Amino acid sequence: MLERRNPFESPTTVGDPTVSNTVNRSFGATAAQLSWQLPLAAVIVSIVGRAVLRDQSAVFGGLLIVLSIVGLLAGITAWLSIVLFGWRRILVPATVGVLLNSGLLYLFINAMLALQKLKQG
Repeated sequence: MLERRNPFESPTTVGDPTVSNTVNRSFGATAAQLSWQLPLAAVIVSIVGRAVLRDQSAVFGGLLIVLSIVGLLAGITAWLSIVLFGWRRILVPATVGVLLNSGLLYLFINAMLALQKLKQG
């Protein structure tokens, strides 16, 4: 009788309980990855949400700010974790995430200030 095997697993690790197929990532690498993925998710959710629900655009603006702040904090946390885990797989993603989140927050705050000036006259 033939055994059912996953064709994508290497033959040496099939059925071996001592071999783990998961990637071990440090907390710093996970925070760095989160820091650049959150602003992209925030922009996508904001664009799609505003297109679908035009009445709730303030909710999506608030969500954009919250996700950007969380992403910025994740990037700063990843930078601080370089002391513990080393700079490999942390420095570049964390830097990209901090720059993206800072840019989004800068644009959003400037847009809010401009809207406030327009409302005042």
